[in-house]
Amino acid sequence: QAHTQSSYFSEGSFWQDPLALVLLGTIHFLGGSAQALDKSFLVAVERDWIVVMASKNASREAEEGWLSATNVVLKQIDLSCQILAPAISGWVLTLLPPTFGIVWVGLWNCLALLVEGLSVHVIGSRLVPELNSTGFDLEPNPNDDVEGEGGHLLEDDGNNSNCMSGWKSLQLYFAQSVVFAGLGLALLYFNVLTFSGMMTAFLVSKGMSLSSIGMWRGATCIYNQSTKHFSLQFTALWSIIWEFLCLSLTFASVFSTSTQVKLALLIGGVLPSRIGLWVYDIAVTQLYQQSVAETVRGQVGGTQMSLNAFMELLPYGLAIVCHKPEQFSILISGGYFAVGLAMLLYGFGFYMPYQRRRTLCEKESSSEFQMV
Repeated sequence: QAHTQSSYFSEGSFWQDPLALVLLGTIHFLGGSAQALDKSFLVAVERDWIVVMASKNASREAEEGWLSATNVVLKQIDLSCQILAPAISGWVLTLLPPTFGIVWVGLWNCLALLVEGLSVHVIGSRLVPELNSTGFDLEPNPNDDVEGEGGHLLEDDGNNSNCMSGWKSLQLYFAQSVVFAGLGLALLYFNVLTFSGMMTAFLVSKGMSLSSIGMWRGATCIYNQSTKHFSLQFTALWSIIWEFLCLSLTFASVFSTSTQVKLALLIGGVLPSRIGLWVYDIAVTQLYQQSVAETVRGQVGGTQMSLNAFMELLPYGLAIVCHKPEQFSILISGGYFAVGLAMLLYGFGFYMPYQRRRTLCEKESSSEFQMV
């Protein structure tokens, strides 16, 4: 059966079959549309919904604690799915015919969509009806400015809902005090060292099975413990440094001539680096949740998702040029330097100015206390 399918593609029969081409194009179009809608759903849930829910807490400290715990739970659910899905799919595709495996994955996605839709309906209509209203608990004054945490003023011209152009969205995004943290997060998507499709293809070309690769996916999230002992800003700092240091081990695989050593360095660096990747992701998400005004939260979150998607697309363009397995070292190098640049942007663009502002505020508070 596998030989028959290989002949079907190699002899060009597939590309001469109009129905097969239409189906293939439809699959790609619907898959891309599903990804776009999924990103929109993530913006609504991660950037807005849980912030509205957190605002029901009595104090700011309780609100931040609830946000931290909820962000971790959402990420743990996401990670659990990323651990189980590739492993199960790898076993299905290895043990059963490819057609059955593809149908199984499609049916499972349809079932998940029904459950997701039902959950959204119950939450929005029964549990938290405030989510159905616009401008929850907020009466904006057209003459007022929205001020971010870092003192950047955002002019509210009354057009911040559906009429904002892409250029204005970018201006609004770059006006945020946490913009360098967001740019660092976007750069992390310019990285194939996350057990992505390209890294999976490279590992398969070196002899690893799909089921084995699926078992290696995932990470341990220690975000909750970190935020209990350190600030949110420092949590993001150590996590991005940790990821860079771990990927330095992976970068060393570029200079190895032994396949076994190369694979050991590659996987040995990527696995622990995911701790930093996901902790930084959660930390930056919460920084945006706490610092972006409600009236512009959707635009800023959507712009961040667009930048993430754009950076995620770039390695695929690079892979078209460097498509041979022996050229995978170029993609490794690109991802490594992207993480390094992200670390510099966060450290020098956000964390150091934040520390200076914090020190200044502490000095002013101390002076006022001494005067009293």
